Amino acid sequence: MSFSIPSMQPSRAVRPACVRWFFAAVLLGLLLAPSVGAQTTGDFRSRASGSWNKSNTWQRFNGSAWVNANSAPDGSGATGQITILSGHTVTGNASDTYDQLVIEAGATLSMTRDISIQKGAGTDLDVYGTLDVGSTITMLGGTTAVFHPGSQTGITNRDALRFVATSQGTFASGALLTSAGTLIP
Repeated sequence: MSFSIPSMQPSRAVRPACVRWFFAAVLLGLLLAPSVGAQTTGDFRSRASGSWNKSNTWQRFNGSAWVNANSAPDGSGATGQITILSGHTVTGNASDTYDQLVIEAGATLSMTRDISIQKGAGTDLDVYGTLDVGSTITMLGGTTAVFHPGSQTGITNRDALRFVATSQGTFASGALLTSAGTLIP
């Protein structure tokens, strides 16, 4: 009995430059998709521009799919991550306490009522897009806020972005902060 083994040589060589471009494209895709990942039941995301306290501004993940929300995100603790998607502007007109708030690149959150950000898993406030602080945002003890390159945060008039006790804020190189109000470290 005899066996024939075909040649193990590749039909064409893989060029090192192609491999570098492939890995660069994968890395770029990961960096530009901050909110892509595993959703969990209770996560909210914007489905259109609108008022924070209107249910028709939001979708909620039910464990298998994104569905139109019956209510707006609140600070009840049942709310998971809240993401404002690129192209949407949400006017934050509901005072409450939140966690895991993400503003994607190309998205805007315009706050008109005071809110607090509480400590939870991971980063508590992730700003890739625009955050207009027309009220007071209080980062409670132990919270983390990251303002990514290309993000814009504006504090107007007598309003404030307040960091309490052990809370931390990181403004990355390329993040823009303008203030006519107060940044309280």
